[in-house]
Amino acid sequence: MYGFLVFSGLSGGSELLANAASGDVLGALAKEFSNPLTMAAGWSHYLAFDLFVGRWVWIDGLRNRVFTSHSVFLCLMFGPLGLLSHLATRALSTGGKAKDVLSEGLADSMSDENLLKLVEDP
Repeated sequence: MYGFLVFSGLSGGSELLANAASGDVLGALAKEFSNPLTMAAGWSHYLAFDLFVGRWVWIDGLRNRVFTSHSVFLCLMFGPLGLLSHLATRALSTGGKAKDVLSEGLADSMSDENLLKLVEDP
């Protein structure tokens, strides 16, 4: 569905590139997003990204035992602002010693397999 919206929504792809190359990037994007199909594709893209990042923030908060309600809300409303909020909250709450699944791997007691147990037994 997303692919269909993107390809059918980009009515003037060459015109968009020409306007962007001339320096009028914002004007070219504004014109392109006036197309309802392009707007639907952009909106679904924003929602998917915000939900993905919001889920990561929530899981990372569980893993590090950090309060995340405000950051998840900001992720869903303003995307990157929520991620920055969580990273700042995590740094302040953990003193810079946050658990990272990439460096500690799944052997960590707060790995993804064990998060469900934490949610069920606070």
